[in-house]
Amino acid sequence: MKSDTSGRLVPVGRADMARAGLVRALLLAGAAMLPVGARAQSMDYGALEQVFGEPVTTAATGSPQRASLAPANIVIITQDDIRRSGADNIPDILATIPGLDVRRASLSGADVGIRGYNQQSNPRTLVLLNGRPVYDDFYGAVFWNGFPVQLDEIRQIEVVKGPASALFGFNAATGVVNIVTFNPLYDKVTAVSVRSGTQSLVGASAVGTVNQPGVWGLRLSAGGMRANDFTPPASTTENIHPTVGTLNGLGTYKLPDGLEITLEAGLSKNDTWSDGASPLGFDIRGNDVRVAASDATVIGQTNVQFYRNETHEEVLVGSDETNDVYDLQARDLLKLGTDHVVRINLEWKDNSAYSRSFFHGTAGYNDYAASLMWNWQVVDTVSVTNAIRVDRLGLNYTGAGLPAFGITQSIIDSTSLTGYSFNSGVVWQVTPDDTLRLTAGRGLQLPSLFGFAANLDVAPHTYDIGTPALLPTAVTSIELGYDRGIAALLSTLHASVFAERNDDLIAGGLGGVPVVSPVGFALSAANVGHSDTLGFEIGLKGAAPFGLTWNVWWASQAITDHIHNNAPDNQQTDYTSSTPHNVYFAGLGYHHDKLEVDANIRWQSTYQDFGGPNVLSPRMFLIDNFYTLNGRIAYEVYPHTTLAVSAAQLLNSQVIETLGPPVDRRVIVSLSYKL
Repeated sequence: MKSDTSGRLVPVGRADMARAGLVRALLLAGAAMLPVGARAQSMDYGALEQVFGEPVTTAATGSPQRASLAPANIVIITQDDIRRSGADNIPDILATIPGLDVRRASLSGADVGIRGYNQQSNPRTLVLLNGRPVYDDFYGAVFWNGFPVQLDEIRQIEVVKGPASALFGFNAATGVVNIVTFNPLYDKVTAVSVRSGTQSLVGASAVGTVNQPGVWGLRLSAGGMRANDFTPPASTTENIHPTVGTLNGLGTYKLPDGLEITLEAGLSKNDTWSDGASPLGFDIRGNDVRVAASDATVIGQTNVQFYRNETHEEVLVGSDETNDVYDLQARDLLKLGTDHVVRINLEWKDNSAYSRSFFHGTAGYNDYAASLMWNWQVVDTVSVTNAIRVDRLGLNYTGAGLPAFGITQSIIDSTSLTGYSFNSGVVWQVTPDDTLRLTAGRGLQLPSLFGFAANLDVAPHTYDIGTPALLPTAVTSIELGYDRGIAALLSTLHASVFAERNDDLIAGGLGGVPVVSPVGFALSAANVGHSDTLGFEIGLKGAAPFGLTWNVWWASQAITDHIHNNAPDNQQTDYTSSTPHNVYFAGLGYHHDKLEVDANIRWQSTYQDFGGPNVLSPRMFLIDNFYTLNGRIAYEVYPHTTLAVSAAQLLNSQVIETLGPPVDRRVIVSLSYKL
């Protein structure tokens, strides 16, 4: 089975296999003219979707391919999926994907984990927006609401499950969320949307594109929202009204000689709660710029990209920090014969943060990295991909340090580490309807700047301190995946089993290791042990010609921790207890003429959350199993104009997902115009 661009499933026959082989040959023959990796934006996704009859990805190899044939477990969320989910934010969209754990502790704050190991300010999931990381290096977290992107301008969201650092870099430890927007060089998107709902929500967004297809294109987008947050706990007197405003522009120009230049810039402002039992108000302001050039040269398809991220974060208890990231990458995609594609990547990153409260100075690092990927099409039905990456990182610091705890500027400046990661995959298309995929990988979760060099006065004679010698957490996995087209059910079956090993788990902040000195007591970041994971995912997704769609899945995993004896009890690395063992999901939709109706229900088993109102006495708190029923009804009232009503938690006024405030039921009414 395969799906067409509208999401319907159609049978695959021998003729389709022959056609697919021809398409593969044509694509490999022109591989030197293709963009480099998921980070480039110069591919005409729409044209390739017409060729393949379904969405395609370049995330794993740099060449376009069906997700089922990629040497990694990749799920593609299409623009249709985004619209019909009824969600107004990316985390709620991701909750429909097997293996993803989404926890919400405020209206605008959520944590997303891939295959367990979720926690407050989860540092293990790398998020990319058109190839630019939107990962917060200071805290090692993702502030999901502050992305300068509107849902209407997203072509697809690619979810890569499993460690992928050799393909994407540091912090792709358990997976990657790669957000790909429409390319203004080929796609013309115009959309305006307004919405209102419970929690006094008001919001609006607009996207506009002008272009001369294949020559130049410019897209501008803007959006914002304001609401009342869920009821805060009694432990805080803050009453934050989550407020978001973003502006983004993306322009691409292709010269007659083939050189393509892209410029992207964005601004964002995000007033939000942090997650946790004692939420803190954050005022987060960001600005970013990305410049890329791509051209076919005598050595292949060369791509150079530079980006700068600046984030200023002010905590509404008086502390603030500014994080600056500069990154330069050079890549080359080489076609060697008709069956071999090699990708070479060099990268330099300068990452620094100033904070008077958290560092008493400036802390940062320089990272130099090199990676190599080789994709070999052994025969028409078998491909092998191998990738390796080496990072060399050196810390730097300017400030007072913590001499009483043995941490000085010279110690930090002399600290460095070398990290190794790899990804390997074998894909065998056994029959037109059956595909097997065996993958293995090693990913790295880099400690945050706070983990490396924190110098925070928590209370009189009480500190939260970093550890310059902290090691990255290394995640090693092996996975067997199987995709089966079932013509009789108009469906595709997806199944996988996996095992993971996490070495050098990092505990910090509330879960740090106690340290005592003459000046007082401290909680210090530390590597505290390892853990093992076994799990599986199985799902069935399909569509009927008369407009009915369905999606059901079950994800299960068990984690066993092995924590050092000197680590404190009930600290944040208790993943055995803090990961739900089972999650079930069922979705059903119907589309006819101008009407769309969709509903889904999600149930997950019991787990524990970590935190507490007293930072010196954190605790584990049982979160009982819960379910959420979500729905959306939409009708095209005028050409290109749709009125929609969506609701989350239809059967529950409140659901407790963390130690933070209960998550309230939400109802949103929206009116949108889209060409």
